[in-house]
Amino acid sequence: MYKQKYLLLFLTAVFLFFSSILKAEEQHIDNIPINITSENIPVTDLTIHTPEKPRFKGSSIIIDFTIFPVDTTDKEVVWSTKSHGNGKIVTSKGKGSVVIKNINSSDVLTIKTAQSHIKTYKITMVKNVKTINFSQKKYSLDEKIVSTIAVNHYPAIKDAFTSIKYSINNNNVILLDDSTGQVMAVKNGTTILSVKAVKLDGSILTSSCEIDVAGNIDLNKAESFEGTYDIIFFGTNSNGRKLTQAVISNNCYLYRDLWGSSSLCPEGLGGYLIPLNDYAGMAVIEVDNGTLSIYTKVAFLGSKTIQSKAPNDQYQFFSYDKKSLEELKDINNKGSIKYRNLSSYGTINNAVFYIDMENDFTGRLGKDIIFYSKIEKNIGVIGPIYPDTRLVLRKISSKPICLDQNSLNAAPFNKLKGKIKLQ
Repeated sequence: MYKQKYLLLFLTAVFLFFSSILKAEEQHIDNIPINITSENIPVTDLTIHTPEKPRFKGSSIIIDFTIFPVDTTDKEVVWSTKSHGNGKIVTSKGKGSVVIKNINSSDVLTIKTAQSHIKTYKITMVKNVKTINFSQKKYSLDEKIVSTIAVNHYPAIKDAFTSIKYSINNNNVILLDDSTGQVMAVKNGTTILSVKAVKLDGSILTSSCEIDVAGNIDLNKAESFEGTYDIIFFGTNSNGRKLTQAVISNNCYLYRDLWGSSSLCPEGLGGYLIPLNDYAGMAVIEVDNGTLSIYTKVAFLGSKTIQSKAPNDQYQFFSYDKKSLEELKDINNKGSIKYRNLSSYGTINNAVFYIDMENDFTGRLGKDIIFYSKIEKNIGVIGPIYPDTRLVLRKISSKPICLDQNSLNAAPFNKLKGKIKLQ
């Protein structure tokens, strides 16, 4: 029993001895100094990314830059200006930005790295915008056309404003993106496009323009016909009883399309192709409660034969009886026509006139109308002839103008002044 007791005491002493040795070793290890050194990565380059451009008074600017390499240990840069302060920036992954608010003068920004790499950025202040306007007072668009009608010089002046917003007074005519000024023409008619711009100092500038949509023709909607038209084609065929067929036209290819002729004009006695420089034609259609009033005005310099034998034919102003759209679509529609030629006025009764939408021609547009008329005309000893006339009306405006039957002063008829004379 005593042996077991002494053995236990011996083992305990041995354990305590070695424990003290281990503890001393641990303390010795903890007291050994450890030196850890980090590698210094200097800046080698500096680049400014923001492009220089004119700035308006009161605007703010953010100048972005990068130092290289992006993992440099010299992360801090210093910036300074003459009039807009200075400061320090600690970059992140090499990138940083200098923010300058409320620019009040031209200046130069200098950015300097710890390794004395220097780059400058020129701040050029320009005069404040005092007015805004559109480049035109009136814009003409065809139906389904998309266009951006922004204020004049928009890219150069946009930074002078905190907001720019567009509006219209007729949502039926165009669709509008009120932030960009982009429009899509959807229907015959006019609207006023307005812009409101709020400057950096809070003051407001405004401007407006007119948009005129020359809409396509809808055979079921009388209002779609209203407007002013160029008569891009004039062709007449005498259809005489004793007189060989005579064709007078300003475009023989369209004549062939519209009459289905196998040959081009001119043909027959008195046939004549009118040079475009010697021709002008316009039409107006007014719509009132579903009824259409049609006016046509054609002037041209005829051949020597026409000038001597039928000078009055060189000028034709026709005012047609008011008719409903349904009546005008009827190929048997009849009515009276008040006319004025070079030297006389009169009324043609029992005339046939209608809108011909069955025929077609090369290059036809959705805003084109083929207008057909047939009248009886007595030319003396020859007797009556029945001129068969077809006009192609191409809409240029949704607004009817006033056609003056007694004057050639307005364009495009003024080019014929001196060539023919109204009496």
